[in-house]
Amino acid sequence: MIEGVDHVIAVAVKRWNEATPGTPGVIEVRSNEIIQVRNDPDHREKGFIDFTVKGGRQ
Repeated sequence: MIEGVDHVIAVAVKRWNEATPGTPGVIEVRSNEIIQVRNDPDHREKGFIDFTVKGGRQ
């Protein structure tokens, strides 16, 4: 648990430009692959994270 977080609504994981998306939320990583999440808006093919934050302290 993370202090201050009530719950997570959705998490989506998928490969960039993959012909077959595979199982939602699960990505099989081959032994010769490196997972990248650079979160660079100019190079989204190198991985990105998108948060939709709602609510907050009143």
